[in-house]
Amino acid sequence: MPLLPYPLMSAGGRKRLFFAHTTRKGGGRMPFGLTASSIWLSAAILWVSGWKDELAGDLPRRAVAIWLGAWPFLAWRMFAIGPKAAIGGAVIWAVLAAVILLWKMSDDERRIALSAGFFCCTLGVMVTYLLMPLFSGASGTTVVAVSVIIGWIASLWGKRASVQIVAVTMATIMPEIWKWVAPLENERAWIGSGQWMAAWWIGMAAARLATYLYNAAAQVRAFVRKE
Repeated sequence: MPLLPYPLMSAGGRKRLFFAHTTRKGGGRMPFGLTASSIWLSAAILWVSGWKDELAGDLPRRAVAIWLGAWPFLAWRMFAIGPKAAIGGAVIWAVLAAVILLWKMSDDERRIALSAGFFCCTLGVMVTYLLMPLFSGASGTTVVAVSVIIGWIASLWGKRASVQIVAVTMATIMPEIWKWVAPLENERAWIGSGQWMAAWWIGMAAARLATYLYNAAAQVRAFVRKE
């Protein structure tokens, strides 16, 4: 089946895709898509404010700027890849970045990044099933908690932004692909829904924040030793 642009999908599909809520406690609800967009906007503001080294790490500055600038134009596009599946532009954009980074890595870095991705995915699935009984199923709280854990673990595997992008992308996309490979009966597989976008951005934010804190702690420790 040829790729169908997202606007051709039904209004019900669009609502389900982007307006699932990250939290329901106390009646407060925030769409997953809005969560992802908020983190992207925060990253863009930090970027133009001069926090390029903290955000990009070892990545080329121009490439990061282009990626960030193009993200909102692709994030809200969905493409049908079968009668019961659709893939989001944000997934395509993230996977493209991860593939390019893998290609440019050394053999050792590539093995580390791939191992980190598989490990974070496995750990994320396990933690999800542990938390689901505590938070009434796969709620927004579960998604946020698991995404933060994935990002933190990715930062332990490697402090380079390239390794973290590959790890977080793999960890979040593999369960999405499984929904496509083995979908539930009469259920459409949304690969890269608003929930996935929120999980990816939360995971990356957690990874980069953890790296920043590690580096800051190392600088403080070095300063104290000099004294």
